[in-house]
Amino acid sequence: MKVCLGQINTTPGDFDGNLLRIIAGISKASEERCDVVIFPELAIPGYLSQDLVYDPVFIERNLAVLDEIVRYTALVHPGLHVVVGYIDRNEGIGKPFFNAAAVITAGSVVAIYKKQHLPFYDVFDELRYYEPGNQLNVLDIGGCKVGIAICEDLWNDKDTGDYNYAGNLLSKYREQDVEVILALNSSPYVHDKGWQRLNLIESGKRTDSPITLVYVNQRGGQDELVFDGGSMLFDPDGKLLGNSPRFEESLLIADIKAKLTEIPVPTRQDYTNFHEKLSKVGKSSIMEIPTIKRQKKMPNLPELSISHIGRLESVYQALIIGTRDYLKKTGFKKVIIAISGGIDSALVTTIATDAIGAQNVIGVALPS
Repeated sequence: MKVCLGQINTTPGDFDGNLLRIIAGISKASEERCDVVIFPELAIPGYLSQDLVYDPVFIERNLAVLDEIVRYTALVHPGLHVVVGYIDRNEGIGKPFFNAAAVITAGSVVAIYKKQHLPFYDVFDELRYYEPGNQLNVLDIGGCKVGIAICEDLWNDKDTGDYNYAGNLLSKYREQDVEVILALNSSPYVHDKGWQRLNLIESGKRTDSPITLVYVNQRGGQDELVFDGGSMLFDPDGKLLGNSPRFEESLLIADIKAKLTEIPVPTRQDYTNFHEKLSKVGKSSIMEIPTIKRQKKMPNLPELSISHIGRLESVYQALIIGTRDYLKKTGFKKVIIAISGGIDSALVTTIATDAIGAQNVIGVALPS
């Protein structure tokens, strides 16, 4: 099964912009003859849309974009499955909406997964709007039994502190002999968050559920939040095989292949970036994942890389992304900074210059 991890930058309410990014990812995945392309949580409307969801026009546009994506999939590689997050209506009892993921192929929605573990703490307010789902989704894609999860659905009971979730979703999927989990995420950055995500998955958390995990996270800034990307691919034992660059918008393509009698010679692959030149991927592990073998011969497994970014560098990149996207998404073109000659205003000026270019930064000298 050839997968494409669509680490894109979405904006709440920017349906046209979000659609363009999703279509670009689908197009690239189709060119590469992928079986699956997966996008972040609530990629269509944008994550943390808050009370915008109560506007009927907002929900209608969200569903209309989903329909556009469905129609587009009829025009691309027929074996491609698109997994994309959106807001679904709840026609039953409870909160008015679901935080959902649609699985689309060849012009049809073949499955809808509804997020079960809804966070309601810190910046997260999902229980205000969404009703928890209560069903698993098990699909056959390329001979693999595949399950869908959304963000905190991956957590153990013990991981959630005071927010107790009923059962481990990965264990439930394992009981259904699921081999691959496709996980949609919109996980915001905090200091050392990348290591926290990694440790959460690599720890004993998954020892009772040896499932290959495809973890896709969004990238970009939204008001006081920054989403740092860092999408990841884990083997059945929870070992990190490769990841997407943090703080960049990118597509990462990899093969999940039937277990072989010999270790193949891997081929190299590139990250495909929307706005920057392709960067070569270095040497990493070769993954062997037991699945049902296809009749036709599959290509060699790709060579993945594990990229790391220093703690100080990650903080600085988060500041740049947060500043750039706040200005861009709110329509500002320039900034004015009071220059005192001290360290604080000098650093703010440097961040703004790196974010939007020196030609867009106006310094006003205000000596004491």
